[in-house]
Amino acid sequence: MRNGNPFKVTDPDSPYFNPMKYDFRDYRGETQEVWLKATRKAFPQGASMERVEVIMAHNSCHYDEKTSQKKIVRFSCESPIRYPLGFAAVIFYFGDDGRMIDYFSTNIRGIYSGKFYTDLDTQQ
Repeated sequence: MRNGNPFKVTDPDSPYFNPMKYDFRDYRGETQEVWLKATRKAFPQGASMERVEVIMAHNSCHYDEKTSQKKIVRFSCESPIRYPLGFAAVIFYFGDDGRMIDYFSTNIRGIYSGKFYTDLDTQQ
């Protein structure tokens, strides 16, 4: 059962999987492979900022203006109910065309580039 909803489809291989309903908590305890597949479906390369904002808002995350830059966009996720151990940060790397290139969660490499966001050339 996922977050109290036994009917929610969280299997990214299912034709009924809705990436716009992606919830980080649905993948706690899952394998890295399942999490990665679901995250890539929710945040495909080329995704618009609007799509990212909708999914992140669903996860109690807000755009963090203070730490975001031209191409590096950070979302802070803070909710005592959703994140009882504190908060989470998710960083997205966008191209000049405003489309997402990569996704970085706390202390992991990008799901597409395999690099840390600090290793990216953000001046291109």
